[in-house]
Amino acid sequence: MGNNCLRKIQNEKKGSCELVQKWFKHVVAKLAKKCSGKLQQRHRTKFIKLKFDSSDWPFVAVCSKTISKKLVSEESDYTIDVKNYLLEEMKVSVLSVHDCLNRRML
Repeated sequence: MGNNCLRKIQNEKKGSCELVQKWFKHVVAKLAKKCSGKLQQRHRTKFIKLKFDSSDWPFVAVCSKTISKKLVSEESDYTIDVKNYLLEEMKVSVLSVHDCLNRRML
């Protein structure tokens, strides 16, 4: 997102942001932690039984490896059963945008 903003500024002002872009890439490279979006087989098996859309699995996998373990989603795929499983088995809390705004988490 930040890199896109830099490009937009560069295009609008017709100036050069090369130094800022180099700095941004350097900062992101140092701070970014790469996490696998792969789930353990037991979680995949349970998600299939819960009919939890597999396109959401990588987000859950990455979220489970974060410090906060909070996932913000408005998708209907996160049923009560899915949310309960995520919380009990993976310690992942699924919150709506409204919940986050009320808790001032965003």
